[in-house]
Amino acid sequence: MNGPLHNAASKVREDFASCRDTWQAVALLYVGAVQQIDHAEPVTDAYATLDLAAIENASPLHQLDTVASRETIKFLIKEILNPKNSATRLTSVALSLIAGLGRPLFGRLSSLLATCPDPGNEKRLSRLFQQKLGNTTYRLMLSAYSNHYDFSGETDSLRQQLIEKLPVCGWSVVPPKILLRFVRVVPLRDNSRPQIFYLEHLSPTANARLAQLTADQGMSLAAIPMHRQIKVELEITKEENDIQSFRIIPPDSLPQGWDSHLTDQIRRCSERKVLFAVLPELMGSPDVNEVLLEAMSQCKNGFPLLVAGPSFHVQENGSWYNRMVIYCRQDPGEYETICTHNKFERFAENNLSEDCELGGGMTFLVTSIGVIALGICKDWLFLRSAGSPKAYEQFQAAQPVLALASSFTATVLEFENILGTLRDTRTPLVFTNACGPVSSLLRGGRCCAVNDDTKPQKLYDARSFIAAPKNWFTISDGNDQKVLGGSKGVYVTKAACNQEKTGDNTVWARILVSASDK
Repeated sequence: MNGPLHNAASKVREDFASCRDTWQAVALLYVGAVQQIDHAEPVTDAYATLDLAAIENASPLHQLDTVASRETIKFLIKEILNPKNSATRLTSVALSLIAGLGRPLFGRLSSLLATCPDPGNEKRLSRLFQQKLGNTTYRLMLSAYSNHYDFSGETDSLRQQLIEKLPVCGWSVVPPKILLRFVRVVPLRDNSRPQIFYLEHLSPTANARLAQLTADQGMSLAAIPMHRQIKVELEITKEENDIQSFRIIPPDSLPQGWDSHLTDQIRRCSERKVLFAVLPELMGSPDVNEVLLEAMSQCKNGFPLLVAGPSFHVQENGSWYNRMVIYCRQDPGEYETICTHNKFERFAENNLSEDCELGGGMTFLVTSIGVIALGICKDWLFLRSAGSPKAYEQFQAAQPVLALASSFTATVLEFENILGTLRDTRTPLVFTNACGPVSSLLRGGRCCAVNDDTKPQKLYDARSFIAAPKNWFTISDGNDQKVLGGSKGVYVTKAACNQEKTGDNTVWARILVSASDK
């Protein structure tokens, strides 16, 4: 009987005689087991109990080449390839492998990441990070809370509710938000390579603090669209067939008060104990970044914890990228860069085309509360962008606990269309748009201007918003008032409109797990 686990065992048997390190066989069998569960009917009966002690007790720091471990692998191959096995039996064996091999494999990956935290650098890391099964290559990435985490003391916390119910076998048919496969198995197709970073290795202190703060207060979020009067300047790099290629360049001048406005918004993030703050696309000129970092470093209470800084066109090794930088709080009072995301879908509308190299796909930050997905503007338009299979498959594979999106667009309508996808994956979204600068550059009108008299310069609703699926979360605004609006089964809280005369278009939200998952 063929299937992912059967195919993995067959490949291991072919290569095992020449295999120098049994970890490679463990990784492939683990991938096969996860894929077997993905393709199987739920199993309610007790699963097979396999003797995996030789592997479970192995040191992750050393090669797994003992006689006992090799004999265990041989036994597993024989057990899996037994022609008398039914589909139910193979599923049962797969569950046992996930429960038994997950922790030692997690430890092995952790030990490798401790010496080189970038799993994209295959030249320096073990082949454990990539396994090919059939025509698909899989990448292994760490899951949150799977390394010696004790759940016994948890009582009604956000983490416990996100997990729903800890399965005895380490697996749930409904994918939990804290992923209990111990090691995630992410399919790679068409040579697309999402960037994967691990907060545990980049900042262990911030990772632990994130878990505790989220359990105590939920996810406190902010979208900061910048000063309304900032004007953005384009540099036309070439013209061809009426298409102008452009990059954003630092403006000659910035409006009076922009720096105090930004500093004030960061201060308010600190006062509201914001965990994640997101700034808009193409606003990160050197002057803006300097003020941003200084404002963050002045926050004395450790908030905001993580900041998705405003992206900008930056040059590296002769190539230009639209790059977002993620800053992480480091005590005392400092923020450091922990990872970056390069936009992989360029802006190409209104006879303008963004002149930059493209990244390989989504960027995922694996944290103590789950996977956080990062993207810029058109990266998120799964339904219309040229790279939609790449982006959509990566997003679905990661099952993010939170999505952070910065943008520079004249309308949020297309971004509201992806809320159905976020509902399916139970993913809250922070969408931050450069509302005022978009108005001055693209339309010459006001944010939310809807009068028919101004139709030639009409700017549709371009406000930032924070959204969360209704059947999984409750969401409140910055004053902890429950938000009831939205569509597609999703709550949405939006920034104040310019016409409301607030002088501030920052949007705040606190997201909590719903009392019941209806």
